Amino acid sequence: MDFVEALDQGVLSWLQAHRTPGLTAVMEAVTFLGERPVLLAVIAGAAAWLVFRRRWRTALILILTGLIASGLVEVVKNTIQRNRPMLSSPDPAQETYSFPSGHALGSTAVYVTLALLLGRQLSRRRDRFLVIGGGLLLAFVIGVTRLYLGVHYLSDVVAGWCGGLGCALVAAWVHERWVLDSANGGRRPLGG
Repeated sequence: MDFVEALDQGVLSWLQAHRTPGLTAVMEAVTFLGERPVLLAVIAGAAAWLVFRRRWRTALILILTGLIASGLVEVVKNTIQRNRPMLSSPDPAQETYSFPSGHALGSTAVYVTLALLLGRQLSRRRDRFLVIGGGLLLAFVIGVTRLYLGVHYLSDVVAGWCGGLGCALVAAWVHERWVLDSANGGRRPLGG
């Protein structure tokens, strides 16, 4: 058993040994925030608000980030084809592969992208920190729920977080280059 496998099994076993009915109910509620329909609703709502505010490019970046994250999950899952932990017993008709965690990748991509794009609009550093920190914390907790519920290994969740964070950082970079630079007439401010 290699190091990653041992770590995956160790974390999974430890979490399973510390499950309680109350905490399980909380984890099941929080994991819902990483479900694909919820993420789509968040994207649709935020994009509609951005379009209403005439921020078409920002809305498009958010939508494309969600689509790219979803596509990335499907491609990698179908390429790697890692089975889920034996502890999980989903409906066999809805069986999906384990690596990477779609909840971790999707929630990180969507919530952190939103936090980064909205955080740029805030003038106070403390407010930016709270918004971006909140997006990161939400994505982190959703990933932890997947471990606690026994439907993913640690490496699945970490890979999901990394992929989602990569999507979010690329989205923020594109936003800065395409939206913020065009608002400044293509000129970079001094010191930036």
